[in-house]
Amino acid sequence: MSAINLINDNKPDELQIPDDDRKNENKGDDYESDIIDKILEIRSKIEKIEADIKSKSSEALKAECKIIEETLLQYIIKLDNIDTKSIDKVRDLRKKTILYTQDCLNMFDTKLHS
Repeated sequence: MSAINLINDNKPDELQIPDDDRKNENKGDDYESDIIDKILEIRSKIEKIEADIKSKSSEALKAECKIIEETLLQYIIKLDNIDTKSIDKVRDLRKKTILYTQDCLNMFDTKLHS
């Protein structure tokens, strides 16, 4: 828990967070930003795979079947391994990206078997 000091200059109700604790708060912001960037980078790669799935025939996809499936599954595993540190924004983005990846897998499977 961070140390909080009362300001004693005629404003006893105001709280001041020491500089050391402000640095720790910013580390949380940096973590959130870094993790969001990492998730968005993975999503961008998944979007490229989705575009390939949509643009290729089922015959062309059959040749790359194992590679596409394995790659999408690896992205799901990477997303699962991201520690959200209970940050709602990060957790929601990770969840949406996993669901998006699963939708891509389902679309791939449907196109492959059509």
